[in-house]
Amino acid sequence: MNINDIRESLQAINDLRGTLEAYESENRRVVDLITPQEVTERLEHQATRHEQKTASAREALANLEAHVKAGVLTLGSSIRHDDLQAVYSRGRVKWDTAKLDGLMLAIPNIRECRNVGRPYVSIREAAK
Repeated sequence: MNINDIRESLQAINDLRGTLEAYESENRRVVDLITPQEVTERLEHQATRHEQKTASAREALANLEAHVKAGVLTLGSSIRHDDLQAVYSRGRVKWDTAKLDGLMLAIPNIRECRNVGRPYVSIREAAK
């Protein structure tokens, strides 16, 4: 995976998010139009249609996000594309305080107490 692949996937993520938002808006509009006599039947029907529309989009979005995150982790750097960016974050450094309390002054190899977490990626709206 290269930078252009990740940028294309970020664009696809952005497009799918827009599609999901449009589906949500359409769903709210349709529900508001339902008359009281038909409420139960039409709400159930609309909920089924809505779920059918959004299920594949949500799955595709989750798959693309996982794809982008894997690529950015491999590259080890953040990638920005128009409205979205995949932000690479190094693993967090944690210190074992209990070990440090006893070893800090007595043992020079204090670095053994240092734990570095795995790097991770978050997908955010890009600052404009």
